Amino acid sequence: MSHPAIHEHEDDDAIMLKPRARGRAFDLSSARSSAPSSPPTTELQIPTNIITDGTSTPSRTRSILNLTSSTLFGIYQPTGYATDREETSTPWGTGAETPVDSPTASFDFTKSGLSNVVQERARNSHVQARRWSTMNTPITNQRQRRGFRRDILPLAGRLIMMFALGVLYGLLISHLHDTQDIAPVKLEGINRQGWPYLSSWGMAGVLLGEALPWLDKLWASEEDEAVPEQEERRKSIRGSGDWLDVVRAIGAFVGVAFAIRKLSWQSTMQLSLTLALANPALWYLLDRSAPGFLLSTVVSIGGTGVLLGINPAWVPPPGHGQGQHGRVIASRGNGTAAVNGPSGEALVLGLFGQETVGVATWIASVLFVSAVCFGNIGRRLVPRAILSVYDKTGLLDLAKGLIKQKVRLLASGGTAKLIREAGFQVEDVSAITKAPEMLAGRVKTLHPAVHAGILARDLASDEKDLAEQNINKVDYVICNLYPFKDTVAKINVTVAEAVEEIDIGGVTLIRAAAKNHGRVTVLSDPEDYHDFLQELEKGEVTSKSRQLHALKAFSHTADYDTAIADFFRKKYAGDGVQQLTLRYGTNPHQKPASAFMTDQKLPFKVLNGSPGYINLLDSLNAWPLVKELSDALGFPAAASFKHVSPAGAAIGVPLNDVEKKVYMVEDIEGLESSGLAQAYARARGADRMSSFGDIIALSHECDIPTAKIIGKEVSDGVIAPSYHPEALAILRKKKGGKYLVLQMDPSYSPATQELRTSYGITLTQHRNDALITPHNSFTSIIVPKDSPPLPDSALRDLTVATIALKFTQSNSVCYALNGQVIGLGAGQQSRIHCTRLAGDKADNWWMRFHSRALAVKWKKGAKRADKSNAIDMLCSGIVPESGPEREEWEGNFEVVPSPFTSEERREWLGRLSEVAVSSDAFFPFTDNVYRVARSGVKYVAAPTGSQNDGACFEVAAGLGVTFVEQHVRLFHH
Repeated sequence: MSHPAIHEHEDDDAIMLKPRARGRAFDLSSARSSAPSSPPTTELQIPTNIITDGTSTPSRTRSILNLTSSTLFGIYQPTGYATDREETSTPWGTGAETPVDSPTASFDFTKSGLSNVVQERARNSHVQARRWSTMNTPITNQRQRRGFRRDILPLAGRLIMMFALGVLYGLLISHLHDTQDIAPVKLEGINRQGWPYLSSWGMAGVLLGEALPWLDKLWASEEDEAVPEQEERRKSIRGSGDWLDVVRAIGAFVGVAFAIRKLSWQSTMQLSLTLALANPALWYLLDRSAPGFLLSTVVSIGGTGVLLGINPAWVPPPGHGQGQHGRVIASRGNGTAAVNGPSGEALVLGLFGQETVGVATWIASVLFVSAVCFGNIGRRLVPRAILSVYDKTGLLDLAKGLIKQKVRLLASGGTAKLIREAGFQVEDVSAITKAPEMLAGRVKTLHPAVHAGILARDLASDEKDLAEQNINKVDYVICNLYPFKDTVAKINVTVAEAVEEIDIGGVTLIRAAAKNHGRVTVLSDPEDYHDFLQELEKGEVTSKSRQLHALKAFSHTADYDTAIADFFRKKYAGDGVQQLTLRYGTNPHQKPASAFMTDQKLPFKVLNGSPGYINLLDSLNAWPLVKELSDALGFPAAASFKHVSPAGAAIGVPLNDVEKKVYMVEDIEGLESSGLAQAYARARGADRMSSFGDIIALSHECDIPTAKIIGKEVSDGVIAPSYHPEALAILRKKKGGKYLVLQMDPSYSPATQELRTSYGITLTQHRNDALITPHNSFTSIIVPKDSPPLPDSALRDLTVATIALKFTQSNSVCYALNGQVIGLGAGQQSRIHCTRLAGDKADNWWMRFHSRALAVKWKKGAKRADKSNAIDMLCSGIVPESGPEREEWEGNFEVVPSPFTSEERREWLGRLSEVAVSSDAFFPFTDNVYRVARSGVKYVAAPTGSQNDGACFEVAAGLGVTFVEQHVRLFHH
């Protein structure tokens, strides 16, 4: 498949025409009806009372459709669009709908007068319209605020500069007149060194410098209202290059004058006419615009008439004479200019002498070239904007608004082409770079003339550098990038095709302008054009607006770079090196899903199976839990994780025979020699019902005994730093060879700042790196006040419980004993429910150690999962009295055990003691203390800060419970 090459910045062929509906009701009271009307048909129509014969067209503000001028084919003719084009609908019944009750006539593209290119693009545009208020709407009821720094100061500086240049130009003319003798006549009676004379040149510089930009604006405005047949005339509105053109033009004029001086002329008339003929060449060299030629012609003719009207004595009477060297000789006397020669000189048109016409032509020539030079100097003092966009939504509205504010437009490639075809004045970027686009479009705007103008600050050193290189500042940069995401989303897109869609120049433009946002305004989103132009009309783009535009620009380029990096990461490191494709997200319908890192390799490897989204959430929460447990207590650690909370966690405290039977591992060979296997037996056995289908985390290398236990249980996967080869072989056989086995890099340390998104909003926080250790975290004993330091067993169990809470969904409360979790209440909105849930699980765990529970005779062939469920019902006291469920439960036993009586439960639970409890936040009420005490709790660690802290401490003291202040809240979500 092929794709249009974007190269450096934009796709010249993929013009995006996306008009936006107005953000306000249409001002068409005469066409509205009081009741909501039905939507109009898809075929756009135009009232016949507006267009009757096809010879006249309404202005855009009178158009009954009143669409934004971004719709290319609706700018110069009544607005219309193809029937397959989607538009953002206007809510009916709001009074803002397009009226359809007028007599109508269909819009005909072929009669629109638009260029074929624009017509074709209009027909083929399928891009959905984006909402945007029109740029063409005048701002009413608002005071036009002027900012001193952004408007008054630049204007004053510009006028002063034009005045100074006018004075210097006057001095040059006077010098050439007096000392170089290049004028056809000598004008006497004028003090050419006095300030009145020089001030007149200064004012002329100001007027001429302001006149041409003003005429450009007026000309563009007239062209906007003109009929499309004048497209060729529109194309004539274009400026030229840079300040060197001005210097070259003045130099050429002076050079022509000196050349004239050295030649032999028959008459002043001949000399002046020759000079006059050089003026169009100077205009073509410097200006080449219709407004420039018109202004210079009017100034030359009108100015000559005014000057001669003020002082007719400047024009000599009929007569001519020649002096030596072929130069015209002027006589002086009585303050008037005269030409020596015989009377009876031939008259022009029977009215004027040839010398008179010659002098007038000379004056007109000076005025013509003066107007050309000063007009273009004025052009170059106006603000500059560089435009280079792929998304051309609102581009023409923006161009019109900028021209209205006397901003000089420079554009690249397709951007310039579209603006020019629409009839607006624009120059190619090559006008300032003096270099064409090259490398098939890969290089367009990459040039010091562009980027120095953007990056220049208001510093004397920067001004000096710009002056030395003849570079002008750029005030506005309008640029957006090709949607790389859309390109790479295409089926089977190749790397070569994607590479050609990577924008270079556009990113550079945006970043340069955003960097210098203290002076430069950068627009990277068409949605911002309207507000920008409103601010510009008020006289000032505020510093706050420039800051927000810069922020959006940086975000734009960052998102663009992210899209490129994502594509190449998938192509070059998508095999698990930096990116891993997951089966699906949280649910099977949530596709695609992946895990990746942007700055380094993934810290884990997939040794077997294929992970899912939740698998990784569990694995990457379980791993730090066991790592911290092992580091804190010096034992191998294991955890059983389900739905991003631990079902169990433990360290490798040796198992006694009763515990081996309760945890169903009495038949595991080599168990006594493996602290890791005993840790997992405890973690899995604490709450077998919750651990069903778990993700297992191991702090040390997975050995054979641990793999054998895992092989007997229903589990989804395991994560460990390494695997014994025989253990790995055992694990790979599970689930038909699809069991997930992850190898974690134990040296990996995550960044201190973590990110997540929720409903499209990015959240960031410092990672919870609170360190929980037995001898530093539990030293603040509140009650009893005279308590000795806690025993090591209590410190161990509080550490297990607290670290487990650190990785448990809040609210959470954890009971621990013998180096393992025995009951955990997670994710409850009420703390007392967490405490009760965890306490009930702890009670259930302890009831499994009752002699009658240990003596259960299982039916041959009973599965481990069925055994776990049956013993859970027995120990929880929820065995049904009768019915199918009771029958199914009894089917697991050789000899059906009788349920525990209340007395049996009370007596056995009363034996449970030395339990440690940790809470992730304070106990708000005393009910939590009462509940933990019923499950043999001796030690409680919790943060403080509740209004009922005192009451909780008092109850704990009365129940013989040691209350320890845990200084860190451990909410986890």
